[in-house]
Amino acid sequence: MKKSASKVLTKPVFVVTAGLIFNDEKFLITQRPDNDPFAGKWEFPGGKKRDDETLEDCLAREIREELNIQIDVQELLTKIQHEYLNFFIQLHVFRCRHISGTPQPDQNQQWKWITKKELPDFDFLDADRVAIEKLGWQN
Repeated sequence: MKKSASKVLTKPVFVVTAGLIFNDEKFLITQRPDNDPFAGKWEFPGGKKRDDETLEDCLAREIREELNIQIDVQELLTKIQHEYLNFFIQLHVFRCRHISGTPQPDQNQQWKWITKKELPDFDFLDADRVAIEKLGWQN
C-alpha cells in the first residue's frame, strides 16, 4: 500500500514595525495607496523589517523612505501577531517622536495628524485595530 505524503501549507510570516509618531498631542496615520490590496485602509506608518536591521532601525528607515520625515524611535508599546488571508504579520508598535519634516508620502497617499478621540473616524487595517485595542485606545 502506497503512503501519501501530507503536504503542510504554511503562510509566510512578515515582521513589521509601526510607529505612533507623536507631534505634541497628535499622532500620524497614513492611508494605503490605491494600488495596494488594502487600498483606502488607514494605518500607523511603518514597514517590513530586513534581516540585517533592528526593529528600531527598520522603523526609522521606513518612515524616512516612505514619508520623508525624521523620527526618534522610543519605546515598544505592544507586539501582536495577526493572520491575514495569505500571510501572518508580527507587528511591533513603537512610540516615536516627530523630529522634523512634513510628511511627503512616496506613493501620494493621504496622511493626517489625529488625536485618540478621532480614531473611530477612520477605517484601520485589522492588525492596527488589534493594536489600538491592546493599547486600550478604543472607545
